[in-house]
Amino acid sequence: MRNPLVGTWRDNERELQKRLEELSLRYGPEHPRMIQVQTELRQARENLTRQVETVVASLRNEVDLAKGNEKALEKSLAEAKGEVLNINRKEFELASLERAVATNQQIYEMFLNRFKETSASREMDTNTVARVTDEARPSQYPVKPKKEQATSIAFVLGLLAGALIALLLERLDNTLKSADDVEEKLEQPMLTMLPLLVGSEAKSVGRHYLDDPTSVFSEAIRTARTGVLLSASDSENLTVLITSSVPDEGKTAVAINLALAEAQSKRALLIDADLRRPSVAGKLGLDPTKPGLTSLLTGSATFAECLQRIPGSSLYAISAGPIPLNPLEMLLSKRFERLIAALAGTCDILVIDSPPVHLVSDALVLSKMSTGVLFVVKADSTPYPLVRRCIRALEEVEAKIFGVTLNQLDFRRAERYYGAYTGSYYRYEGYSTKAVKRADRDEPALTVSS
Repeated sequence: MRNPLVGTWRDNERELQKRLEELSLRYGPEHPRMIQVQTELRQARENLTRQVETVVASLRNEVDLAKGNEKALEKSLAEAKGEVLNINRKEFELASLERAVATNQQIYEMFLNRFKETSASREMDTNTVARVTDEARPSQYPVKPKKEQATSIAFVLGLLAGALIALLLERLDNTLKSADDVEEKLEQPMLTMLPLLVGSEAKSVGRHYLDDPTSVFSEAIRTARTGVLLSASDSENLTVLITSSVPDEGKTAVAINLALAEAQSKRALLIDADLRRPSVAGKLGLDPTKPGLTSLLTGSATFAECLQRIPGSSLYAISAGPIPLNPLEMLLSKRFERLIAALAGTCDILVIDSPPVHLVSDALVLSKMSTGVLFVVKADSTPYPLVRRCIRALEEVEAKIFGVTLNQLDFRRAERYYGAYTGSYYRYEGYSTKAVKRADRDEPALTVSS
């Protein structure tokens, strides 16, 4: 009621109400002046209501501020009371300490007087004789340090620390190291395990199946070939997509060697569908000037011009060709889908090397055009949660997973640390030498159709 604006609006409302009553004696409710005055009266009431609400809100804020000040004062009062109590307690402690100082001072003076009396009596006694009560003998054993006890404690603590560190590293390590890890953590079948190649073998891993067909690596590739054929035994023209989670897991090497193994008994064709970082041509030593998959797709080259045969085998390959600006759009086109179907019709098995699943979605698109997917995982390197997410992404697009290939696994280290393998695994080498040589002589030819 004390607010001047509220009083002004209230006076304005009364004046308009009075005018409305005077006009109602002369005019009807539909008269323009009546309508105008009613509108002004309604606006004046609305303004009065808003002003009242504003004043009430201001008063409420002042009340809240006053309450806050009241709480702050109560807190300050409580702190002051606590300080007063603390001062009283310290006064009691000070009095106690002063009494202790006085007592100690008396004791000190008493001992000082006794000391002076004793010193004076010794100076007066000139006949004092020193007597030896016990002969000093050196100890046969050192008192400190106790080396045997310290060594035993250090040995036990070292064992405990080593065990704790080993357990911690085991808990923090989320990579795949064995077939049990693949089946337990990924819930996928294990096709094969490829050994770790070092030195010159690692540099020529793309042609390892041809250079050393009796090695453990080649035998593992045959195991993968058997698993793929059994997984799609009802398919006439088999299309196998090789992919992985991230780069540098060896998927291209697996694709090449699997295609070389398939070419021993079937008409096989290998194509490099990694249109972002193609590597099939480099690992196989193909002619980089020849057209490839993109040239075939755009129609700038024919199928025969893009086809290249791998020396020493019956495998044919098509490189990626010129890298396009829009690889994903090219893979999503209907023309590319028809091209894959046409290429699959020219052979018994078509092996496709695709980009990793985690980085781009090219592999998801290619999986819809394939009979199944062979997923490559690098041992002791790739985290299994990442692999599981990539496999789940393939399953969401209804891709068939043939199985997982654990690549670059150090068999001797796995046997030494995990006990998952035995030396008998290495006796595969030379097991089927004659059969391999006989299969190499029977090379099926790939029919090149228009």
